[in-house]
Amino acid sequence: MKKDAERKKRKRQMQKEAEAEEGSEAENEDPAADLDPISLPDFLEALSRVSDGPFDIGARVHALEAGLLSVDPGDRARKLAEILGYNMHLHWTYERKKWHIKTQDYSFGFTCSQSLDREHAEKAVKAGGKPRVTRRMERFACSGWLFIYAKDNCLDVTVKIKHECAHKPYVDIELPDKWKRYIEEHARVQLPSQIWRHILQEEGAHQDVSNINIPFKAKSVYYYWHLVSQQDWKLDSDPITSAKKYISQNASLHNVSLLDIKPEPGTEVIAFKVIDFVWEWAVNTQELAMDSTWNTNGANYELFAAVADANGSGIPLAFLFILTTSDAARGAKQAVLSRFLSALKDEGVRPEFTLTDKDWSEINAMQAVWPDSKHQLCFWHGLRAVKQRLSKNKESPAPYDPEPVARKFSYIDKSFVPIGQRSNSETIPAPPERPLPRIRLLIDGRPSVLTQSIRPITLQADIIRRALASREDEDVPAEGESFDIEAQGDMELPQ
Repeated sequence: MKKDAERKKRKRQMQKEAEAEEGSEAENEDPAADLDPISLPDFLEALSRVSDGPFDIGARVHALEAGLLSVDPGDRARKLAEILGYNMHLHWTYERKKWHIKTQDYSFGFTCSQSLDREHAEKAVKAGGKPRVTRRMERFACSGWLFIYAKDNCLDVTVKIKHECAHKPYVDIELPDKWKRYIEEHARVQLPSQIWRHILQEEGAHQDVSNINIPFKAKSVYYYWHLVSQQDWKLDSDPITSAKKYISQNASLHNVSLLDIKPEPGTEVIAFKVIDFVWEWAVNTQELAMDSTWNTNGANYELFAAVADANGSGIPLAFLFILTTSDAARGAKQAVLSRFLSALKDEGVRPEFTLTDKDWSEINAMQAVWPDSKHQLCFWHGLRAVKQRLSKNKESPAPYDPEPVARKFSYIDKSFVPIGQRSNSETIPAPPERPLPRIRLLIDGRPSVLTQSIRPITLQADIIRRALASREDEDVPAEGESFDIEAQGDMELPQ
């Protein structure tokens, strides 16, 4: 709705600017009515002589090349604007159509697409979101306008063009028609990445890499592939209705079937099962896990999967998409999950163990449907929670009480007290009076790192003991000591 409002606001603004540019004289008479018609080629030749500088010209043009009288005046005007843009290396963007009562003709307004007046403001980035990486067209203060006046019963049209400065030529980044046709023919058998590689190979055939210049990008290929592909799966404007229609029409192809899950007020739901997996494994399910994930679709539906364990591997039995709005009551998602799991229970699923992360709506739904099953939390989620908690150094944990801990775990030492809860009277042991000595190994009087590569050297314990004993009577600074051991004679060089 917001985009539509902005689009309408901009359209009204451009119409006002078109009225101002066209001038009030157009209401009373054709701006070039007194001029003799010239051919379109002659008009293009005249434009080529003034295109390098500012110009504001009008002419009466016999535009047979734009279409016959059987063609709608608007279509003829657009075709003529396309011809003019091609020859002027510009692109004229259609803005508005107006009917003039006194002159009994239509005027069609176009703007130069590279004009500063047509620039859209960049979309604001949402909090925490990533900025959009888009190609923005270079803009110029050309104030370019094109008006074409056409009648239903005449091939002659009046052309009025204003362009205040020359600028870089327009580069059309739209996907060429030949590649659109290729995508239409191969969309069902090739992915966008495969199509893009094919385009690169064809466009770059027999050319040096530095000379390959493709104005459109891979995103254009993906976008058009998406438009073509959605004709197969977008069967309704409402995503839930569209998905239900698709599954119903293609159940045998994809081996899936809809599950009738009633939504709660404030929720939207669609669920389906994998037919052969449920048929073969439902009654053999000993352990059933359920988890959800986000960001799988543009509509922000949460996706739940019910997965059965089969000798350490997972077998997906069913899936549920659910959208919970602010109007949903507390416990709405849990009620929907309970119905989803009850549908699996009706298929013969009787697990001995159930498994989820610490989502209470999932846990409660599991226990409501299978109260006799033993529920357990996911080990991976639990391990991650412990790591995340231990990594938070600035947050203090709750006071530790050894009594309830010892009652639950008898092997816990009741006398253990965390350092943070110890009284100030408990002192930390002082460091030793003499720090441990540091030993440096020398090879022929030089540190080993400066010598050439040698075979590994093993220091024998008695060598170190003799070195330490020889220094016991020496006066060593209190803050530390270090001494050298020469690798001569006493060293054992392993073979």
